[in-house]
Amino acid sequence: MAVGIWCHWRFKNRKLISMASKIPGPPVVPLFGNALMFMAKPEEMISIIEKILQDYAGTLKFWLGPDLNIIVSNPEDIKTLLTSPKTSKKGPQYKYMADILGGGILSGSETIMGLSKDESVVIPHLQEIIDVSPSMYKIIFERMTKWYLQIDPVFWLTESYRTQRRFIKIISDFGQYVIDARRSRLAAMNIDKRLLHSKEEKTTDLSIIDRFILSEELSTVELINEIMTLFTASQEASGKICSYLLLMLAYHPQYQEKLYSEINKVIGDETRAVTENDFKQMPYLDMVYKEVVRLFPIGAMIQRTVREDIEISTCTLPKGSSLVIPIYHIQRDKRFWVNPNDFDPERFSPENSRLRHPCCYIPFSLGPMDCLGRYFGTKLIKTIAVKVIQEYSLTSLSSYKDLRLAIRISVFSLNGYPVILTPRKESTT
Repeated sequence: MAVGIWCHWRFKNRKLISMASKIPGPPVVPLFGNALMFMAKPEEMISIIEKILQDYAGTLKFWLGPDLNIIVSNPEDIKTLLTSPKTSKKGPQYKYMADILGGGILSGSETIMGLSKDESVVIPHLQEIIDVSPSMYKIIFERMTKWYLQIDPVFWLTESYRTQRRFIKIISDFGQYVIDARRSRLAAMNIDKRLLHSKEEKTTDLSIIDRFILSEELSTVELINEIMTLFTASQEASGKICSYLLLMLAYHPQYQEKLYSEINKVIGDETRAVTENDFKQMPYLDMVYKEVVRLFPIGAMIQRTVREDIEISTCTLPKGSSLVIPIYHIQRDKRFWVNPNDFDPERFSPENSRLRHPCCYIPFSLGPMDCLGRYFGTKLIKTIAVKVIQEYSLTSLSSYKDLRLAIRISVFSLNGYPVILTPRKESTT
């Protein structure tokens, strides 16, 4: 029977297999493909991917069981692929993220949930969600890379499954609280729904969640999914990037002092909100931020479903395969970057930026499916950085060379973020 299923699969996918044979890649194991090579610890994944990229430069294939994946690292090909409607659907491995977060979009807003500070403090399970979120990324990544955990009955027997079930329950309670709070507030505001489709709507104090509720286009379950993806984008991603930014400045005092000088020049000792105009006068802050997300992208790699055959410089990606863009490795590739693993904000000076292809730097992906959270997240992270650097000098007992990284969807620091904050001014109290 197994032989019959295998023969049927090969016949059904004969075109895919034929086109795949023209693309180089590591040798496969029957039934498993290359899945066994990815059964490793998260901290080993970086070197595994780096090795296959070195062995098969440019474009290569690997099989996860019956699923064909094609890694592309040429910047011009990446531009072609990510801006094409033929790759505008997330890849199959995102299923394991959707199991937890639903099918929501990752986006941001300056009001996000629309909750007041008092309402936010009493959100049920808020601290537990913050504490458990990192372990959920580990579970998702393990399911993406360990073939046996993709067999649902096997996964159901694990402690990870019980952790996931608990997490889904608490985020459902979390989301329902937000929905109920905003519905009550909207009822008191007596909002005219017609404003959702008019220019006047932009002047009203509506959050993204408010707009979803008023549109009545989403079910309660879909609303909860959107709330969780909004929360994840604003809390988990922004928090991680901000932590790396402060850590890099602690490791590199020369860059920290240069940024402090710029902040002091624009804002001085004022304790006021940081404005858009302030950011425009802080080019070095932007360079530091870009260098941080180059080294530590929030999505280490992305996967897209190839919906139609699409030709690139080296081959044709067949319909039914998955495109994989190894963002972490491209942004540390010595073909595009001098001393690629060093932290050097000067890479993003206007002069240096002009010397490289723009698509070797894609921390937020590219094209119609790029990360909308970049707009909110960038402002948030820069604001936190300004406020912290304005008040504190950053140091660390460890050094940059001690930093150990792993891939768990995003780039994860195994050392944590050991930053010491020392007030720049002596307390007067």
